[in-house]
Amino acid sequence: MKNNLLFILLILIPSLGFGQEAQDEANLYEYVPVEKNLYQRHEKAKLIVDYYNTWGISTGERYSYEILVIDNMLMLAFTSPETTDFNEISFETKRVLSKEQIDSLIQVLNISKLKQLKNGIPEPSFSGYAKQVLIIKSENLSIAGGMFYSTIVESDANTPIDQQVKAEEKSNSSIGGDYGAVFKALDNLFVEKNDLLHKLYKYHSESSKLATPSFIVTITPNCGEGVDDCNNVDYSGVNRKNKKSLGLKGRDLLHCPEDLSQGTEKTHCHHIGYEFRNGNTVYFVGDDGVLEVKQGAKVLLKERGKWGSE
Repeated sequence: MKNNLLFILLILIPSLGFGQEAQDEANLYEYVPVEKNLYQRHEKAKLIVDYYNTWGISTGERYSYEILVIDNMLMLAFTSPETTDFNEISFETKRVLSKEQIDSLIQVLNISKLKQLKNGIPEPSFSGYAKQVLIIKSENLSIAGGMFYSTIVESDANTPIDQQVKAEEKSNSSIGGDYGAVFKALDNLFVEKNDLLHKLYKYHSESSKLATPSFIVTITPNCGEGVDDCNNVDYSGVNRKNKKSLGLKGRDLLHCPEDLSQGTEKTHCHHIGYEFRNGNTVYFVGDDGVLEVKQGAKVLLKERGKWGSE
């Protein structure tokens, strides 16, 4: 391990197994107690925020990342194994947060009204799931819990996938309040994450397929391998219900954050997905598997799917 402060949850979560708490009535998951001495080296810290996120269809085909804030220090980690679909990635870094960034995070924590609903972290008894864990220790707040949703399910075509995900997470979450706002604030600090997600999938330099509940979308970059700013990307979408198809031309979409470095180097841009236009309708296909269709400010469709090679 390159940095002893990193991978606190990346290491512990996969090895926790099942805890001593009672299972729910369907025996699909149980709540795993959180170790009380996870941060014993930082007992004097005034603020600890630890966010862990993992996604996979099996124990082997899975990536995970962690965002850890201890006072004004930000530590980031991302890991994935070498699999059929994934590239092996082991990423770690740390940097000092500005006072404005810390104040903004604390403000989100204060207005999110987080509360502990149940003790522990829900641990599914099946292998295809996405899980989020949040641990917060400060003078005014103590939270240790999480939630999950199934990544392999029979989707209800009448209910948008994001609504299905939110409903499943809400049913098993051990945290109440606006935890989504906290996750978003922490994810915004991990400016390298989308770039890592783009590099995660082996097939982004070739044709790749995104399957959502309503559409099968094939993305084909035409600029060659290793080009992350391509203005010649093909979109081929097929409606799963009526089998109608749509072909579009578009481009890579990059996010270029404000410079966060402490030296002379500038923070580089990160790939976040692809953008396609059909008149005044904009199609966004994200590296994280989100398909969003908008007309102006109106969202016509937003679904999350699974990437797969052709």
